[in-house]
Amino acid sequence: MENKREHSTNLAPPKTPKEIIVNSLTELFADDEFGFDMFIMMKTGDPPMKHFAFYEGPTDREHDFKLKVQNSIVKSIRDLFLDEEAEYAMAEQAGGNQNIFYIIKQNDDYKPFELLNTPEKQMGPFFMDDRDKADAILFRFRRGVHSIWAYQHILPATIPNKKNQHFFARILDTEQTDCFVEMPEQLFVITRKVDLLVMDDKIITKDIGLMQRHFGFNDFIKASAKKAVSDISDIRLVTNCEKLTAYIERNQTKYSRKMMRIKHYHVVEKTAEELGYTIKVETNGAVGVKNRLTDEEIQACDGIIVAADK
Repeated sequence: MENKREHSTNLAPPKTPKEIIVNSLTELFADDEFGFDMFIMMKTGDPPMKHFAFYEGPTDREHDFKLKVQNSIVKSIRDLFLDEEAEYAMAEQAGGNQNIFYIIKQNDDYKPFELLNTPEKQMGPFFMDDRDKADAILFRFRRGVHSIWAYQHILPATIPNKKNQHFFARILDTEQTDCFVEMPEQLFVITRKVDLLVMDDKIITKDIGLMQRHFGFNDFIKASAKKAVSDISDIRLVTNCEKLTAYIERNQTKYSRKMMRIKHYHVVEKTAEELGYTIKVETNGAVGVKNRLTDEEIQACDGIIVAADK
């Protein structure tokens, strides 16, 4: 018995979300022996993503385009996600703080990046004629069987007008001054920014607005709120959970946001026996009194909480 107690007290504390992310990135980029590929996420069509082929002909390291892109994205990831001041929190705690990286766990109810499982043989190559259908760039880093994806949203301004309404110029080398000539070839712009990472079943990003605009993040909020109501129902903390369900089904997501944060309260980790209390909720609004407390319930209860805004 003594050995068991001694062993249990020596168990290491669980890692924080930041430690998990930082350790994974540090291991991946420990040296240059990792794989790198680039894909284009398409707005529509099948397949949902296509392979971006870098020129693989003879070139020196200084002019290796693929290596330049790889190094610039790795640097962005290091600067952003491995910064000592970087803060991480689970997505259920998401609020208005844009300086925190939120960790969103994909599950059966919310899988915005399921397309990353598309077999490469089904993807096909990305052609320049596809550029107006491109939605984002996906950079894949691999070490063994472990992969991490970096996502870069393509801004409309970086996609040349397919009607050729704009001109593009390049510098012509002269001895006197910079002269410019027309560059007839179309451009495809790759920037150094990283909007989010996908690691296993986790999405890591500061840009909740991007998640809402492009990845249905409100569905995640609703699903998390429903799970919180289910947890409350399981421990019988509230006797009329249908009121909580109606609360989160309101049009504004702020109600679901409040409910999903309950997941991180210790009270939902306890059993009904540990809590010792159940709650009945009486409401009094525009439609009158609902779920009215009886005289017997009032006499038998240990306490009454009144929450009113008038």
